[in-house]
Amino acid sequence: RVTTVFTPGAPIKRLSLFRGRIAQINLMLEAINQIGQHPIIYGERGVGKTSLASVLDEIFLEASIAGLRFADYRCVSSR
Repeated sequence: RVTTVFTPGAPIKRLSLFRGRIAQINLMLEAINQIGQHPIIYGERGVGKTSLASVLDEIFLEASIAGLRFADYRCVSSR
């Protein structure tokens, strides 16, 4: 049962469980409110990029931004 409750290595998928990253969320909201701006999330491994991306759709819905479409694409390198 512990493995279903305590999952520090797995991304957060619900806004109710997401904490922090207020500055990044505000930057995303500012960017999408400007014509021609397209925010992209990037960074080092394990810093919360996937968690942020997972909850953005819910954040944008709460912000009631009309006509917004959310896309989640993952970039991987092939060797």
